[in-house]
Parts: sequence; C-alpha cells; structure tokens
Amino acid sequence: MLCFKDKKITGILSVLPANEVAFEDEMHNYDFSPKQSLRLKSVLGFGKHRIVKGQTCISDLAVEGFSYLFRNNFLHRDEVDALILLTNTPDFIFPPTSNIIQSKLGLKKDTICLDINQGCAGFMVGLMQAFMMLEQPSVKKVAIVTADVISRKSSFKDRNFYPLLGDSAAITIIENLPSDDIHLFMKMDGDGANAIIIPAGGMRIPYSAETEVMVKDESGNTRSQNHIFMDGTEVYNFVMHEVPPMFTELFATYGMTFSQVDYFMCHQPNRFMLERLADKLKLQYDQMPNNLVENYGNSASSTIPNIITLNLGESLEKDSKKLCMAGFGVGLVWSSTIMEVGNLNFCRKIDVDL
Repeated sequence: MLCFKDKKITGILSVLPANEVAFEDEMHNYDFSPKQSLRLKSVLGFGKHRIVKGQTCISDLAVEGFSYLFRNNFLHRDEVDALILLTNTPDFIFPPTSNIIQSKLGLKKDTICLDINQGCAGFMVGLMQAFMMLEQPSVKKVAIVTADVISRKSSFKDRNFYPLLGDSAAITIIENLPSDDIHLFMKMDGDGANAIIIPAGGMRIPYSAETEVMVKDESGNTRSQNHIFMDGTEVYNFVMHEVPPMFTELFATYGMTFSQVDYFMCHQPNRFMLERLADKLKLQYDQMPNNLVENYGNSASSTIPNIITLNLGESLEKDSKKLCMAGFGVGLVWSSTIMEVGNLNFCRKIDVDL
C-alpha cells in the first residue's frame, strides 16, 4: 500500500470517436445464431461502441483532447510539467508516443514525457506515477493521458472480445493541492499474463505471414496471432478472487465502510462481471455503475475516467463525491484508491471525427 498527501484531480476529459456502431450491425460477423447473439448482448450488456476510422492513432485522439482544453482555456501549454501516457496501442514501438504528442502540441521542452505499457489498470498506474512526480518541486501539474485504439488490434470475428471493446482517450489533470491522505493499493502477477495478450508483434513472436493466418477456435471465434486474445473465464475468476479482498484491505486502511463511498468507479470488462462483483461486495448496482460497455465499449486504460464523465459529468464541476476507483486486468494488475473528486475545472466528454 502506497500513501500520498496533498494530491488532487482537477480535470477530466473523455475523447471519443464520433463513429458509433451498434451490436446488431455486427452480429453477422460472429459464428452464432441471431438468438444466441442477442442473448449474449443481454447478459454482458453490449449495446453500441465507439470505433476509430481508418489509421487513426492514439496521438490523434490525445491531440484533439488537449486542443479542446487549450481553446477553452481549461489548460495552457506551459502549465504541463509532465505528460504520462498509459496505453497498449502506441503509435510506434519507438519513439515514445508521449514525445510525439508533446511535439504536435508544442509543449515546452522540459515537459517530462513518459510512456507506460498498461491497459485495464492503466489509469491507476498513471495516478501512482503522477503522485510520485508531483513530489518534485519543479512539477506542479501532471497530465495523465490514457488512450487506446484497441479495435485496430482485434478480430471483428471474435465475439469473445470485439463487441465489448471501445476506442477512446482521456486526459486527467493532477496537481499538488490540499487533500487527505491517499492510500493506493497496487498488486501485479505476471503468472496470469497470458489471460489477455496479443501474441505476435513484439520481439518474442515478430509479425510474419504465419502470424496473420486466421484460425477458428473451439468456441467459434476467429482470430490471428496478431489479434488480442482474452481468456474470459480466467479473467472472471481473477476478478472474483482478487478484487473483493483488495477492497477489504483498502477500506480497512482508510478506516471506512463501503457505505461511506458515493460510487465505486471500476474498470468495465462487461456488465455481467460488474454485477457479479457488486453482488459479492453486497453493493447496490447504482453504487457501482456498469454502463460503459453498452454506451462506449470497454476502453481499456480509459475506463475509469470515462465512467466518471459518463455518469457524473459536469456535476463534478460544481460538487464533489467520494469515489473508490479501481482497475484490474491485463498484466495481471489490480489497483484501487479512494479520493474526494469534485469542484473540477472541467469534467466532460467530446466527440471527435477520427
């Protein structure tokens, strides 16, 4: 458990591709009958998701978001002392995509740019890194950028993953401001790394003609080694086994009960998993919102800021809430914290034609 003090979120912006695709428009891609597909939709909470066009990259989404903030005087270029990017889908293997964003925006040259390879718990890892950077006297304001164009690495014939995904970016501003102690739970277990993986494309298995071959698995999902693979059963078991004890330990550290938190803003694998998690914790479903997948899709590293802007939005510009934020998934990584979030300079979403 890590502990920080006098750190606050002062703004959250979700950047969403305007291109919205309904589950029914993609059902024909799956090796399932319409009746089975609609049953899948009902159980897992599929609805519509946001998908980028063509060759859109995460830097494109991030630049649109920052440009919006600059135009509306929510943020100024020379205020960004550090830019932390959390993603599983960088523009390139190298150079770092955060440096590309810095260049496109014309940020000052002493802006610290950092890429971190994280997905489902990316926002939480970003908070940890931002809090540590803000311990430096020269760092006053950190921009956490969570961004993924996960559709570009997914097989549209894989009903196990494709219908739940969503592309997006989010920009979260963190500053040194008076706050209560912030305890941050963070655990990682590489033994489960193969539960969510893109097998090919790195140095272990480089791209080749062989990795492009599409193969149908025993469940009827068709993908290549270049695509994301997710073992849904293993991920579900991981969440049910590791996440409830995480919350128990976190709340004990704070000396709080679950009822003292307004909302549990969690990573959004799908509605079914969040409902089962709420059941296990004996929470009401409206205390743990689970509507991201049906509206935007599972946006990997951006799910936590996106669920906040979707459900609380501009109300957090005038009011504040006690939020328990938690991310869990690819890695495997699981992390959580409790923060008072509100009276923000901005808390909204924008749609971009990308």
